[in-house]
This record gives sequence, C-alpha cells and structure tokens, in this order.
Amino acid sequence: KVLFEPRIYHGKDGVLPQEHYQSLCTLFAPDASYWDQSDYNNRGYYSYYFDITKKTRNVVEDAIFNHLLPMAKRTLEETHNSPASNIVGAEWWVHTRPHSANL
Repeated sequence: KVLFEPRIYHGKDGVLPQEHYQSLCTLFAPDASYWDQSDYNNRGYYSYYFDITKKTRNVVEDAIFNHLLPMAKRTLEETHNSPASNIVGAEWWVHTRPHSANL
C-alpha cells in the first residue's frame, strides 16, 4: 500500500507518465521481490550510479534519462546559466522502512 503519492512524480501534472510511475511503485512495493533479491535487510543503505552516456538498463534509468534528466538540463541552463553538459551521471537509491520510522 502506498502511504502517500508525491505529486511531482506522477499524474497529469507530474514528471513521469502515470504508467511509468505505477511500474516503479510495483517494482519497489514493500512486498516486491526486489527487497529479497537485493538482500536489502542485510546490506542496509546503498545506491546505484547511472552513467548517462550508456544505454538504460531498467525502468529507473529510463525514468532518469527520459524524464528527470531533461528537466535537470533545462533547470541548469535556464535557471543557473550552466551548461547541461556538466551532468555526467545520476545516483539513485530506494529505501523501505516502517511507516513513521525515522532515518
């Protein structure tokens, strides 16, 4: 069960198309196989690095490359007057914890 839905990532006015957002919610649901397959409970916190010059390998990298990266590039160029070529990669992570648990 999703406890909240961050508006920016889904829906009509969000960054991701609804079906892409739902794919991510399913992939990382609390009972999804990802958590067992990644040995999350024994590894603790970790992250992944996506080199944006490489081909996307999964739904997360696709979301980064096709939806988040274009926004980041526009923001750099339009708001910060900085070249988008400064972006070379993206770090991503996902965590699960009981509702109301502190980090």
